[in-house]
Amino acid sequence: MVQGEKISLPNYGSELNALLSLLRNPPLPFNMKKAEFEYKRQVWERNSKEARLALEVALQHVELSSNYLTFDLEATRRERNHLRKMLAEINGNK
Repeated sequence: MVQGEKISLPNYGSELNALLSLLRNPPLPFNMKKAEFEYKRQVWERNSKEARLALEVALQHVELSSNYLTFDLEATRRERNHLRKMLAEINGNK
């Protein structure tokens, strides 16, 4: 069957079978495109997994840094308050 050709009713069954066989066994260029698509999909999947892992590591680093900075800020505040208290005691004794 040629592309664009109309299907005649008497040959409908045989032409339908021919189309079904084409669908079951696609021509070589289609198989190559399918293989190329599958390869690109696998590469994309691998790259996306690597990117996802890198992002998770970066987020863990940000979380750790944030926790450290919070701890450091609280320690600095405690130290400041303690030093202010000591200054107040020294100034009060004079």
